[in-house]
Amino acid sequence: MRYVEEEEEHEMDPGGNMWVQMLQQQQTMLQQQQAMHHQYQAQQAQTERQHREMMQ
Repeated sequence: MRYVEEEEEHEMDPGGNMWVQMLQQQQTMLQQQQAMHHQYQAQQAQTERQHREMMQ
């Protein structure tokens, strides 16, 4: 029963809610950056491979 009461307290606290949203946004941004980085690395590898094939 106590767990439910604590849950309700969190909902009543707008500051805490804002903090959670901020953390979630940061996490989302990090995931997007990582995805872009992986895409970039894959593209670089492909470009290098094509370059080597052209040089042969």
